[in-house]
Amino acid sequence: MQFAGISFKTTEFAPTFTIDSVSVDNFSCTFYYSNDTLILYPNSTIQPYSLFDVSISYHGNATSGGEYRGLTNTYSSDYNQYITWTLSESFHLKEWLPCKQDLTDRLDSAWIFITVDSTCKAGSEGKLTAIVPLSNGKVRYEWKERHPIVYYLLSIAVGKYAEYNFNVHIPGLSDSLFVMNYIYKDPQCLLDNKADIERTADFLRIYSDKFGMYPFADEKYGHCQVPLGGGMEHQTMTSLGYFIHWLVAHEMAHMWFGDHITCANWQDIWINEGFASYGEYVILQNYFDQQTADITMRHFQFRGRIEPEGSIYVPFEIAWDENRIFNGNLSYKKGAALIHMIRYLCDDDSIFFYGLKQLQNIYADSVLTGADVRNLFEAITGKDFHALFDQYYYGKGYPIYNIRWFQDSTQTGWGDLSIQIEQRGSSADNNLFTIPLPFELFKQQQVETIKLTPSQNIQTFTIQTNGLKIDSIHFDP
Repeated sequence: MQFAGISFKTTEFAPTFTIDSVSVDNFSCTFYYSNDTLILYPNSTIQPYSLFDVSISYHGNATSGGEYRGLTNTYSSDYNQYITWTLSESFHLKEWLPCKQDLTDRLDSAWIFITVDSTCKAGSEGKLTAIVPLSNGKVRYEWKERHPIVYYLLSIAVGKYAEYNFNVHIPGLSDSLFVMNYIYKDPQCLLDNKADIERTADFLRIYSDKFGMYPFADEKYGHCQVPLGGGMEHQTMTSLGYFIHWLVAHEMAHMWFGDHITCANWQDIWINEGFASYGEYVILQNYFDQQTADITMRHFQFRGRIEPEGSIYVPFEIAWDENRIFNGNLSYKKGAALIHMIRYLCDDDSIFFYGLKQLQNIYADSVLTGADVRNLFEAITGKDFHALFDQYYYGKGYPIYNIRWFQDSTQTGWGDLSIQIEQRGSSADNNLFTIPLPFELFKQQQVETIKLTPSQNIQTFTIQTNGLKIDSIHFDP
């Protein structure tokens, strides 16, 4: 079968690039490019359902929009360094590399060859397979990523870097994991950050235990230090501005949630950012202490309450607004608080973390939605998570509770306990929340925990006390 013309959106280009030629299966072909659509007119026969190769030659300069916008060159005043680096999430890979920006269509692999001055190093994804000397004082860094990768996780970082590398043993891994760090070439930089960088080893072990084995263990994990106010989870080699523990933990968690499995669309960015934020809590709980973890979770919950009309799920009409996609209060902090609620409803940490591992197994190198997460936890627990997701994920705002309790005394002792739960939503669009609420009952040096599930905006529950006096109650301990 001969196709007279094939029209498909194979490549997006910045306007600063020019296409020189296109070939299909090594045969030159006529092409037309307009409005991000490349239309090919191949001269060779292409059979239905068969694979064919398209090669595109182009030239031009990358646009430079600054932080969060493709390719940029930035100065770090802390250590007197200039770094050229990229950040392409969500829609900016095309500004420095022609590409197909589709979350559901991963590259099956990537070779990233970077030619730089011999005084520089160049970091990227996968394994560094060669450093090739060239003429005129240049070298070529040849990186090969053999795992499938989402388009926006491709990156480069170039600078006069120093290296601080080490190997990590992870239980269950037959060989050690190589950890590679490109840091600013200033001796003070390593002195300032060495202890924080070395925490990477323990964090990798914790996540591998809780989420499943590090998914890119046959390649590496690492960091490229760049003048960035935060970090970016480039696959196998995070770009970040500093090595504070919560940032290292957040970006590393993305290797599981964001890189290995990815949101199917930007409306479900919670898959990436909510779970990575919850990774911060997991590290605090398992590496530091529970008190610090609890303080952080309360902060996450507080941040979610800053947006009384907001939902974790990004509404369709603003799904291309990057300020909304990466809203720290909703996609990140409230998203992490929702995951904590899933853990609470599982009521068994072994089941909860089994669920996280199953997400990695089922959706490996693929995409998923919030509904997929809901369905998986329903399947492994036998519980209904629809109300939780309808009210806290898709729904706006949060509940506001007014709790009253009283207990009558009788001639023979104390009567039953009455607890009245009155609630309203911060948003009029989401006014009833039906998740079980925990209470601690303090009575005669005893503490009993109960859960009450409201189904109305004002509801009174009666609890038998067997004649014991209730000294106090604690809501949502």
